[in-house]
Amino acid sequence: MLVDDGSKDESRQIMEAYAKKDPRVRALHQPRNMGVSAARNRGLDECTGDWVCFCDGDDWYLPDFVETLMAQAEKDGTDYV
Repeated sequence: MLVDDGSKDESRQIMEAYAKKDPRVRALHQPRNMGVSAARNRGLDECTGDWVCFCDGDDWYLPDFVETLMAQAEKDGTDYV
């Protein structure tokens, strides 16, 4: 799930391109900038998976970030990491 919070750049087109390439990806677009909390809540309202990971525009993650988190959760038997 990708949520565009009313971006004025090329975010919409980039998100739609990813959604076309991978059926697991959904692109949601806020009608205007409503803030990070509204964007996250919209994503949470519409997500259907077992896990959620937030990635904001100023975040930088290594390629194996999610895999590492999931391995830790499985190892510890936790509901969150």
